[in-house]
Amino acid sequence: RDSFKSQLESAQKQFKQELEKHQINSVQLEFSLRKAQRSAKETEQRLQKEQQQLKRENMSLEETNNRLKEKIALQHDSLQVLETEKKALHEKVKNLQTEKEACCRLQEQIQQLETQVSDATFLLDKEKA
Repeated sequence: RDSFKSQLESAQKQFKQELEKHQINSVQLEFSLRKAQRSAKETEQRLQKEQQQLKRENMSLEETNNRLKEKIALQHDSLQVLETEKKALHEKVKNLQTEKEACCRLQEQIQQLETQVSDATFLLDKEKA
């Protein structure tokens, strides 16, 4: 009977030790779980903030992109206007050069006619004399 009692006490002691180990292990696991949950929650919040910041930055970049597209469109329109004006000015210069050449020819003709008139007047004056 003492042997049985001794075995029972030994088994109870061993059971108690195992139970304490499991309780300690359980407490450690709960602590680790809470720590992991806190870390996961903090990571989730940080990622949400980063996502919101990236959304704001993306919207800002889209607005900038739209403004730049509008600016490019305006510059393109201005460039077309300038190209049209350039063509008109080239045409005007071409016409002015043509008119200048015609004017020079007329001046040469006038000079020739003046010379002829002068020569004719000289001959008439000579004949009268």
